[in-house]
Amino acid sequence: VSTQSTWDYQLVMESSKPMEDVKSEKKDSKEEEKKEVKKEEKNIYVEFKRFLKLLATAVNLKEIRAVATVLKSLGEFRKTWTLADTAELSSLLPLDAAPPQVLPPEIEKKYRLSSHRVRDYGNMPEIQTVLHLLHAMKLLDSHNDKEAFNRMGKLIEKIRDINRRTLDSINSRAYYFYAISCERLGLLQTKRGEFFAAHRTACLRMDQISQVTLLNIILRSYINVNEYEPARNLISKTSFPENVSNSQYSRYLYYNGRIKAVQLEYSEAETKLIQALRKAPQASAKGFRLQVIKLKTIVELLTGQIPERTVFSQSDIRKELTPYFLITQSVRSGNLKSFGEVLDKYADIFIADKNYSLIQRLRHNVIKFGLRKIFLSYSRISLVDICKKLHLDSVAETEYIVAKAIRDGVLDATINHEEQYLQTKQLIDVYSTNEPQNTFNRRITFCLNLHNEAVKALEYPKKEEKSEKIPDKKDTVGVEDIGDLMKEDFDQTIS
Repeated sequence: VSTQSTWDYQLVMESSKPMEDVKSEKKDSKEEEKKEVKKEEKNIYVEFKRFLKLLATAVNLKEIRAVATVLKSLGEFRKTWTLADTAELSSLLPLDAAPPQVLPPEIEKKYRLSSHRVRDYGNMPEIQTVLHLLHAMKLLDSHNDKEAFNRMGKLIEKIRDINRRTLDSINSRAYYFYAISCERLGLLQTKRGEFFAAHRTACLRMDQISQVTLLNIILRSYINVNEYEPARNLISKTSFPENVSNSQYSRYLYYNGRIKAVQLEYSEAETKLIQALRKAPQASAKGFRLQVIKLKTIVELLTGQIPERTVFSQSDIRKELTPYFLITQSVRSGNLKSFGEVLDKYADIFIADKNYSLIQRLRHNVIKFGLRKIFLSYSRISLVDICKKLHLDSVAETEYIVAKAIRDGVLDATINHEEQYLQTKQLIDVYSTNEPQNTFNRRITFCLNLHNEAVKALEYPKKEEKSEKIPDKKDTVGVEDIGDLMKEDFDQTIS
């Protein structure tokens, strides 16, 4: 029986059902959907209770990596919980007071938390910090920036004097969202001294994750106000531990690439941006990947390359990359008039992306591409015709531009100044030059660097056996759960 006949048979059977059966099936499906929604609502609180138990177990075992792994699920609670829920939870463990001795019955029933459990959690600054951090994240999502700034400021003062390795991953997240609230209120530059002091403290405590997070925050505070020279000095005098966090390292590479691009070091900037794009999360961080692709596109154009068309055809970012695609088309065609029109039309977008000054540098590249097309099409052409084709202002300007292109090696031609024409030389076989060897050498260097970075990024699970035991086995998560969680995280890292 063919597939088409099978589908026809199913359609006939469905259409031949009585209306009562169809209505009953619809009612049953609606009831099942309601039950599933209720189950999901219940699972939110059950999962959060399990999250707190896992975090408490990891803290008691002093498993720093397990704490970082457990914190990865914090983003799911940020999506599913409401601002009222996070406010209630943060009030259970206040920053400036002891936790309540007895919880209201409705709180115990809603969050599946007992009074003695909350009192135990009150002795763990990690859980207290996570609850207030989750509430601050929801405040930022609802654009209550001022309240989030005040709450995060109190939280930073609370955790500043606590030196516990299990707090390192939580501290880094706290400083990150504190910096976001400062930036939204325009206070990131005024708080730079505070971030420098926190960075020094993190270096003394060997808190690497907070160290790299604060370094990126300071670099961002410089780049936001176009202070590229102090940012370059900071990078030259600090070291970045690469294997601490891929997300922070990709951010650091992006900032480094932007600084290199502004300071005319395009080859190094392109290398940094390629690494940043490769180390960035592929399933998420759409905004970050978009910014890296935009800057990488401009840097490639400045180095004389044309980005591949597949870069602009990605479905999730195709619309945002439209102005950069039009700029690339203008550069490729060597049309100076079209380049100016696109630059004027999308000037606001380029300024918002902080790429306007870099795109203005592309004017000379547009002329180079136009001259190259003329060079391949004509063996002899007058400077007047070149001026008309490139839409330049005068013949004198055209003569200067052509002379500079010949000096830079873009064209292999001569100018007859008396008769005002360009005479191209006979084309030489490229394989008789050193160009294939240089290109092959660049590719080998790139592959070797990629292999070395992949070897450095390898992680292996720890085989140390912990003899510590948790006293209460009935209401806590066992060591096996922490081990399974770390094993899953290791498998995801390797894959």
